[in-house]
Amino acid sequence: MRPEALFLPRNPSQWEVRRSYSSSTILFLVGPAGTGKTHAALGCALEDLFRERMKKLLFVRPLIPCGGESVGFLRGGLAQKLEPWLASAADVLPNLTHAKLTALVSTGKIEQTSLGFMRGRTVGDRTVCVLDEAQNLNMVQMRMFLSRIGDGGKIIITGDPEQSDLSREILSPTVSVLEGLPGVGVVRFDASQTVRHPLIPEILTRLRGL
Repeated sequence: MRPEALFLPRNPSQWEVRRSYSSSTILFLVGPAGTGKTHAALGCALEDLFRERMKKLLFVRPLIPCGGESVGFLRGGLAQKLEPWLASAADVLPNLTHAKLTALVSTGKIEQTSLGFMRGRTVGDRTVCVLDEAQNLNMVQMRMFLSRIGDGGKIIITGDPEQSDLSREILSPTVSVLEGLPGVGVVRFDASQTVRHPLIPEILTRLRGL
């Protein structure tokens, strides 16, 4: 694969992700919707993949779609059910064409899976794992996932604590407890750094508490 930049940071926190990525074994990206957390995580991971510093990208989401709507109602096997999620990730990376994405997936260099299938696996041997929507993990799942890290592996965890679909959100306390450990990085995004429509911060503010 030829070296190429897949994303250009568009706000200060995305630049901080780029700086923190190389020195972090586990990197948390925390903040509101629309600030480009997934964009930055996948940008760094895919650059390492294209530059052959990493051999594989593992993209993981919990099986709790918006509002708890069950993914089981979608047709097809696991790969087909997760395809809309991987497609949404590609949407924020315009340099990653559908042909490139398909080639990377077909050769196993990109793998998409659900959180439930991570039990027993190890994220090592030059694998970078991006866990998206981590605000929807419970503590059992968070412990399980964080204990997957192995030698030569890297984990990026993204989430917005204010958009959790669970009764108890544990992303924030997890970050607070682990921040400061060697190899653990934390980048916080705020609403002023939205890279989607400028209405988003005001919408989220007005809906808070309803």
